[in-house]
Amino acid sequence: QQQAQALGWRGARLERDAALRYDVLSGLRAGWSPAQMSSRLALDYGRPVISHESIYRFIYAQLARTKDYSWRLYLPRGKSQRGWRGRRSGNAIIRIPGWAPLCQRSPEAADRRTPGHWEADLMLFGNHGQDLLLHERHSRLLLAWRPGSKAA
Repeated sequence: QQQAQALGWRGARLERDAALRYDVLSGLRAGWSPAQMSSRLALDYGRPVISHESIYRFIYAQLARTKDYSWRLYLPRGKSQRGWRGRRSGNAIIRIPGWAPLCQRSPEAADRRTPGHWEADLMLFGNHGQDLLLHERHSRLLLAWRPGSKAA
């Protein structure tokens, strides 16, 4: 029984070792990721000291235990949970009603002989927002404007 208890979990390594906790948290505060911090400590000490997974588990345990969400600022992306946030499944184009690929375009629109066939394109720019372009195929008239949002 004593041997089993000696091998049992004794708490997080960062909770037990104040000097190690100080080194790890100061590196995370400086903008290093847990993986970078664990590699840096291994180089400094000449042997593996703590894994990146242990650092992540320590921070998430502090978040859950204390409900102090400033702990998430130690993480590279500042998120309170790992993984991707909820995403819609499937392709966004499939959800557009009446959408058809260009290969199924009507022959009148393909040869540009009849007016009234429009194409639209939303262009996104990193610094300048987005622009909406409308192009009429027969007259080749191009209308462009900057909408307030990407919502339909």
